[in-house]
Amino acid sequence: MNVDLISSVIILNILMKKNAFFFLFLTFFLGIVACTKSTVDKQLRPTYFRLANVTYGKSFDMQVNKNNLFTNIPFDSITAYASGAPGVFNLSINDNANGQSILDSYQSMQSGIYYTLFIVPDSTSGAQQPRTSLIADNNVLPQYDSAKIRFLNFSPDTTTINFEQSYRQGNSDVFIKMPKVITWLGRTYLDNSINNQVAQYVSVHSNTYRFSFLNSNDTLKQVVQPLDVTIEKDKFYTFYLQGSLRKKGADSLKVNTIVYP
Repeated sequence: MNVDLISSVIILNILMKKNAFFFLFLTFFLGIVACTKSTVDKQLRPTYFRLANVTYGKSFDMQVNKNNLFTNIPFDSITAYASGAPGVFNLSINDNANGQSILDSYQSMQSGIYYTLFIVPDSTSGAQQPRTSLIADNNVLPQYDSAKIRFLNFSPDTTTINFEQSYRQGNSDVFIKMPKVITWLGRTYLDNSINNQVAQYVSVHSNTYRFSFLNSNDTLKQVVQPLDVTIEKDKFYTFYLQGSLRKKGADSLKVNTIVYP
């Protein structure tokens, strides 16, 4: 087993909501020891990794190969990408409050690939026993005047959801419904863990869109309010459902958006 020392510069942007929005920017340097099964080519592109917490009321700490990487990552926040040499890493995540282990496993991180690890509420016990969902982001720049978007469902008590889009006609307030995307129909909680294709990006032209989240058993019923978003070219948008359909307040069902870069 060869051991490489990775020097990573991590810029952590945390968005916390408590009556107002606060922005915390934290920069620190971290050395991570990565164990790989074969010799790592120094010319290989780095691998990239970030953490997103969508579990209400919980904060988490993360270690990579027993070294602290992220500390006290609160609900409704996502880190910036950390980078390092590709290889096999031991990933461990613990509840910041009580030290409960959420994840302790080995994961192969490939050259040039961007990964996002989501911490999501469990379908039966909710925030009491969170789960993880690792997604390869496939951040290949879109062509021409376009961007890429995708939809994920991390709400444990929703029925099947249809994610539909309409585009704004010129500068008017009229939105024209677009053809349905097959991978956006009949979406269920954490279905990306079963079918990775539903987590892939779809290219769209830059424009202002209205995204609707409909109960697939009753397509006239919105599960949340439609979301109007101006999509900019050369960006990647991840829209995801989080929270509970049966609750109100901070833990109620809502749509969040991650934009990169």
